[in-house]
Amino acid sequence: MSTKSWFSKKKTKYKNNEIFHIRHFGRGIYYDIKNRLVSYYISDIKEGLTYRTIPSTIYIFFTNLLPAIAFAQDMFDHTKNSYGVNEILLSSAMAGIIFGLFSGSPLCIVGVTGPISIFNYTVYEIIEPKGIPYFPFMCWICLWSMLFHFLLAFTNAVNFMRYVTKFSCDVFGFFINIVYIQKGIQILSNQFEKGTVASGFASVMVALLMGIFGISAQFFGSKSQYLPYKIRTFIRDYSTPLCVVFFTGFIHFGGYLNNVDFIKLPITKTFRPTDTVNRRDDWFIRFWEGVTVGNVFLAVPFAILLTALFYYDHNISSLICQSSEFPLKKPASFHYDFLLLGITTGVSGLIGIPAPNGLIPQAPLHTHSLCVYEFDPKTGANIISKVVEQRLSNILQGLMTLGMMTRPLLVVLGTIPQCVLAGLFWIMAITTIDGTDVMKRLRFLFLNKEWKKKLAQIVIADYRAEQERKAMSSLGNGCINYENESDVAFSRTRGDIPSTECSSRKENTSTTEEKVEHIVPADFPYEYYITEPKYFIIYLVFELLAFAGEYSITCTKGAIGFPGVLILILVLVPIVFPRVFPKEQLDLLDSEAADELILESLKLKKQTSETENVSSIDYELGHLNSMTGR
Repeated sequence: MSTKSWFSKKKTKYKNNEIFHIRHFGRGIYYDIKNRLVSYYISDIKEGLTYRTIPSTIYIFFTNLLPAIAFAQDMFDHTKNSYGVNEILLSSAMAGIIFGLFSGSPLCIVGVTGPISIFNYTVYEIIEPKGIPYFPFMCWICLWSMLFHFLLAFTNAVNFMRYVTKFSCDVFGFFINIVYIQKGIQILSNQFEKGTVASGFASVMVALLMGIFGISAQFFGSKSQYLPYKIRTFIRDYSTPLCVVFFTGFIHFGGYLNNVDFIKLPITKTFRPTDTVNRRDDWFIRFWEGVTVGNVFLAVPFAILLTALFYYDHNISSLICQSSEFPLKKPASFHYDFLLLGITTGVSGLIGIPAPNGLIPQAPLHTHSLCVYEFDPKTGANIISKVVEQRLSNILQGLMTLGMMTRPLLVVLGTIPQCVLAGLFWIMAITTIDGTDVMKRLRFLFLNKEWKKKLAQIVIADYRAEQERKAMSSLGNGCINYENESDVAFSRTRGDIPSTECSSRKENTSTTEEKVEHIVPADFPYEYYITEPKYFIIYLVFELLAFAGEYSITCTKGAIGFPGVLILILVLVPIVFPRVFPKEQLDLLDSEAADELILESLKLKKQTSETENVSSIDYELGHLNSMTGR
């Protein structure tokens, strides 16, 4: 890469252990623009001129467009036709184009989410009985929220996201996936209420068939070894869009399907607002009409809740799509992106559309779609070798969404049955929920004990060998001094303790490397195997309780307080966990949400010396040694 990375020591103008404080007004935004946007913008464009951008654009276009329309239907029903398809299309298009062109984290997909749809119609249900005009009031909420976004961004308050660990990200990701599954079921149940029994059962059949084929194709393309790699890649890239197209046409196959009246997606006039009763027939909201000074300040607490929601939701989405599972090479941008989100929030209020923010699972799905895989002969699995880090796919899907507002494409959109939306929700949720930490821990908990024991021996032995090689390479030709033999990692054969002398260590390392070739696939990280069972279960219970808190409040009239639950979890984790888990166990259970490269824009870690690196490796090796007899 021609441009040097922004965290190069030569380029650093401040101490390595310095953290952006409030007194450094605007510094986070400045460094985000300088070190991410300016340094890598040309690279983002050039790297986007590859084949991988094409399937990624098509895939994210469908996975962003259709769920957003489903949420539009929710708001349409709950706000007496205040929001419709055009508002959702315009919001998603604006977000895609603006964040694709100007964002410092272009991998993060921004659009209309379930939480913002709940927020919008909850506000409507609160103020409508009071006679307050909805669109001017929502405009004031968005304008106040824009001000709060600016305040948080310029005072570097986004820096507090450095306290977010994988716990918060995993629980929130699991919650969104469950909501998507529930949303699919809700769409199908509505077919019985709004249509006939025949259309209801037929919709269930279509959704199930689409879900089965779509999920199977995704797992076949990404996790199997059948057929050549290029064919599997094609199936993985295009299976979801092709499912949408095929099952939209499936209802026209004839026979008894001709007797079923499937409920389609609602559409409206081209480039016009849906509600022409409570607003004028243009996109500008007269926010000074019909509201009093009291109403303006009444919007402040709602704006605080909206800002809290976006602070958590958008930044978590950005962290997840740039998490440590992806081998990213470019830094992230949080302060500047939150400022940009404030601008889109204010614009959304002025033109009367739902404010967009970071999307889960679309954001991590976007990164997944840009991954290049390689076959690993050691584990027999497909591993991610690199990610095509570019911004063209985000821009293009935004332009395609804007094009959907033209009359011919709106008519095409109106031919899609709602049951296809249900199938798409299930495909997106089930293909991603399997990779969440909550689901992995549940699966691991119920593994056969004998099989778990065999896997533990293989995974732990391989990890020891890997750490041993890292320790040796970090010292070059030097030797590591151990105080006693218990600190020295075992060889693959249990009980075969190598000598602490350098020559013996080298011989043992080479022997270990030869035996690594015999490893079998393992689906779980090594931390699962060496964590004490009781702490493993307690941590899983905490994850399920946090999920229950997030999910339960969305099912009540207090759903507008959902951001408060998110922030509460974020605050309690660093306070409660150190008091419940021993430090060595907590290090195994929870960790930072992303790699150091991504977190550099949130904090500047003090550089660790070589001896500190070696001692930390020695500690882990010794800990593994003690856990083997468990």
